[in-house]
Amino acid sequence: INPSTGALRTQVATQSSVVAVNSDGTDVTLSSGTIGTDVANSDYVVQSANGTVTAVTDTSWEAAWWGLEAHIDDGTNRTNYFGIDRNTYDAYNSYVVSSTGALSLDLLQRVADVTDQKLGGKISLIACHHSIRRLYIQLLEADRRYSGADLKRPDGGTVAFKQGDLTVGEVPIRAIRDIALGSMYLLDAENTGFVQYVSEAGKWVDEDGSILQRVGTESSFKDAFEAVYRIRKQFHARHPGKSAKLTGITGQTLVVVRAP
Repeated sequence: INPSTGALRTQVATQSSVVAVNSDGTDVTLSSGTIGTDVANSDYVVQSANGTVTAVTDTSWEAAWWGLEAHIDDGTNRTNYFGIDRNTYDAYNSYVVSSTGALSLDLLQRVADVTDQKLGGKISLIACHHSIRRLYIQLLEADRRYSGADLKRPDGGTVAFKQGDLTVGEVPIRAIRDIALGSMYLLDAENTGFVQYVSEAGKWVDEDGSILQRVGTESSFKDAFEAVYRIRKQFHARHPGKSAKLTGITGQTLVVVRAP
């Protein structure tokens, strides 16, 4: 998808699919080795219904509910926020520090101060990837002391080793494995007003009277069927300006091991 227009790029000569993801989490292997010469850096990659798709409506583009990247934003990702222009109504703009660079305790304090000064936001939850949480642990490493009942067997870890929440100013830092990389979300979880609107909690599509649909033709002599499960819902933040986001955090080491 061309991010500036929301339109599909020109139909590529060779259709490709992802056949493998490298262990470092930064590369994928394509079935054909190329995705076309008209694809540009920063384009959006979406799923398609099949290998001959030419219409945006036959892709996953805008078919999923929005996540934190859309809700906690300053108009970079979502200028039109459910019909509200963030350029006109600044209260719907979250405080965003782009190209953050190195993480620091002073930076975290600054973000907490700005959200309070802007709309009275009180940070109560911080969400980030495990690689960003490790950077926070490194900030405290010089001031930490070994603990344990027997100092001949000191414990050099933290509660994060068992995936527990660390804290900054008594605010929990929660690591989420599928959150945006290089980012940290500082949320006023209570007053930002996160809500979920549901019109279809989840069901198998059966408008034609059948859930299972045959795959292929009868001449294939295969008992192959498929079904489609549908969910219709959307998330919303009533006061996104009470929360903040850091992007472009540097220094983290990303290690991803693919499950078999």
